[in-house]
Amino acid sequence: IEDASLMQQFRSDSLDRTFERIYFGILSSSGTQPSPHGEGATPPAATSGALAVGKVEPLTGEDARNVAQLFAQKAQLAGKSVRVRGQVTKVTRGVLGKNWLHLQDGSGSAQTGDNDLMVTTQADAQVGNIVSVKGVVTVDKDLGAGYRYAVMLEDAEVTLDRPQ
Repeated sequence: IEDASLMQQFRSDSLDRTFERIYFGILSSSGTQPSPHGEGATPPAATSGALAVGKVEPLTGEDARNVAQLFAQKAQLAGKSVRVRGQVTKVTRGVLGKNWLHLQDGSGSAQTGDNDLMVTTQADAQVGNIVSVKGVVTVDKDLGAGYRYAVMLEDAEVTLDRPQ
């Protein structure tokens, strides 16, 4: 297990149980590299490795944004529904009753931290898929145990634009 994180008093609604202490991490497998996002940058139990992303053609329309625009306009967009198109670089399934997708579109930069969007959804996607997502913008989300997100899209609808 890589990048293990301790969570205390973790409540699992699906199991109707609170765990006094539980560790979440990434199951390592041959050929999988650790996440370039570092510890605490993704929800626990990530199941897929990271992927290098080129430029993805953005969506158009009043509610459409690219990833970097979401970060730059987060205060104005908080609580609003937006659409983003990008490539799925990482998938975490079934944590806190949701699937967690990392989405990149080639905008922003890793150095400034505005290139990777966290999306929560009930839908599923695979690493490498090009998807369009529509969800509500949440800012400054603190999940505890060091998992903080400046911007994320929650409860998103996911449309597969192109498989890998």
